Amino acid sequence: YTRYFFISASTASDDPTVGNMLDNVWFSRKQPPLSQGEGRLTVTKEFYGLGDLTTVQIKNAVKEGFLTYTEQGSGTVETPELTWSYDKDKGCYTASFSITTQLQGTATKTYTVTEDTSKAQIPGYTLTSRGEDTATNNEITKTETISSGSEKTLTFTNTYTPSTVDLEITKTVKGNMVDETTAEFTFEYSYKDMPESETNTFKLK
Repeated sequence: YTRYFFISASTASDDPTVGNMLDNVWFSRKQPPLSQGEGRLTVTKEFYGLGDLTTVQIKNAVKEGFLTYTEQGSGTVETPELTWSYDKDKGCYTASFSITTQLQGTATKTYTVTEDTSKAQIPGYTLTSRGEDTATNNEITKTETISSGSEKTLTFTNTYTPSTVDLEITKTVKGNMVDETTAEFTFEYSYKDMPESETNTFKLK
């Protein structure tokens, strides 16, 4: 939980218990409402298929700058700090940021947002784009135009699938100590990061 404290700073009478007023206090996990003349673009990157990882592990795995954007007339702009969350219903992690800008009258502003998939790779997983996303030279680019009073979103939806390899195990039997046509051999195996309490077996004959 989060606690908020309001502390009196100063008053005309130097009495901190008199003359302090709070007006229009607003708390929410959502973005604050737009003020007059403002427009907002929210950019979200969705990570599907990483249910076995934690948010911290994902943040540590991806490289800084995997999401960047350019603003019409300004070129590349420093990307705000990402907000991370997990959507249990959708089964995906998200990293997002918002751009709020002041626009007068009928003025508009166009933003071009790019995901560098080479920086969004996570060891042990293969990244594939979903939906309308198409990658060119490790980049997925989307464009949106906002105007005064408008709230737009751009979403990059990617699926991560575990990288796998095939491993063939062969048991060779020589000599006359066993009947190689019926003898059955049991093998135990483990792998890196496997829980110590778990044991996997298979049999060959």
